[in-house]
Amino acid sequence: MLEGLRTAIYHVGDLERAKGWYGEVLGKEPYFDEPFYVGFDVGSFELGLQPDEGDAEMLAEGAQRPKSRSATTRPATTPTWWTAS
Repeated sequence: MLEGLRTAIYHVGDLERAKGWYGEVLGKEPYFDEPFYVGFDVGSFELGLQPDEGDAEMLAEGAQRPKSRSATTRPATTPTWWTAS
């Protein structure tokens, strides 16, 4: 049973553009800003941005995705296991 979320991570095609848009909407700068992850503190929650799979080349050059127990939200696609039956 899901009792709540502390972190939502969105995979984005253009990390810089998404960082600018969320920064403007939230009215703040990210607390963590690296090529592989951008994190915003939103109250007591975290909004994370990660490069979409299209940025695999950048990740292959040495950057690692952060390991987290957070739930990942993918608004563009929904995996089959995510859909309630």
